[in-house]
Amino acid sequence: MSRVADIPTSMLISAVYDGPKRKAALKFYNGKTHQLETYHDETGHLPYCYSRLSPQEIREQPGLDDRDDIKEILPTKIRDNLADGEVEVSKIVVTDPLAIGGTQSGRSIRDHIQTWESDIKYYENYLYDKRLVMGRYYSVSGGNISEESLPIPEAVRAALKSLLLDRETGKGMPDPDEYQRYVTEWAETLNQPIPQIRRISFDIEVDSEKNRIPDPHLAERRVTAVGR
Repeated sequence: MSRVADIPTSMLISAVYDGPKRKAALKFYNGKTHQLETYHDETGHLPYCYSRLSPQEIREQPGLDDRDDIKEILPTKIRDNLADGEVEVSKIVVTDPLAIGGTQSGRSIRDHIQTWESDIKYYENYLYDKRLVMGRYYSVSGGNISEESLPIPEAVRAALKSLLLDRETGKGMPDPDEYQRYVTEWAETLNQPIPQIRRISFDIEVDSEKNRIPDPHLAERRVTAVGR
């Protein structure tokens, strides 16, 4: 697996959080070299969650009043779909995702106050904020990620055009134009060319205790069978 500064047009296939670097890391598959290429965030994006408490109220909470991993608390507005409108909240920006929702008891912000968007994995939050979609093609130049949509088959394009021109397609929808826009976006994503990815799959069976699933992170059980 290579790490390069600039990445040619490649399919985005994975995203993770690189703990040692404290950055989101994107995995791109280069269909020409058959190599994985890794991009680490260069925009300074940080993990965050929301609270309905004011910034001052948050800073006064026991366990949150003296935290080095809380970078800033910003008053902001977000849309509440249940209320069908904007609500005032505090955006809690941190230096490490574990500060929001880690497993260490008593250290996570969500252990001290009620929070929103604190259960979302950081790399998923990163993808959403950056408007990046798995299965689409991108290129990286100078640290900037640009979408590179590849042509879809003509037969698919013709069928899609026929579908969108059909008046019955969006019948009954609150907003037929919005429906057709989403159909177009998903059709283009699902019909992006699939590279010939080098891959292998196998199955491992291990000993286990009764009524308990072995922990793959510990790998402490004896292997009994391997199949591919």
